[in-house]
Amino acid sequence: MGKPGIMSPEEILASARATVKTDEEIVAIAMAAARAAIKELLLALGVDASEPHQVIEMQRDFAHLRAFRQSMELVKNRGLATAVAVVVTGGLGLLVMLFRH
Repeated sequence: MGKPGIMSPEEILASARATVKTDEEIVAIAMAAARAAIKELLLALGVDASEPHQVIEMQRDFAHLRAFRQSMELVKNRGLATAVAVVVTGGLGLLVMLFRH
């Protein structure tokens, strides 16, 4: 056992096998626990998973964040390319001016 009060996956499985008879029952219990944990997490984030419109709104928020991040990356990359082009053009202009005088 790692931390006090926290069971390892092996200990959980052994405990489940002592009280539950089939693998299907263990899977059903694990799925129910996972669903409950996800609902609790979503509630902590301010989303009631039993309300479909709230879940859809959260998905739209994530889609907006993704689009915003992608546009910011595009602006950064294009800005860097523009800065390099300005420096190169300036350097070439300086060389041309030096050779003309």
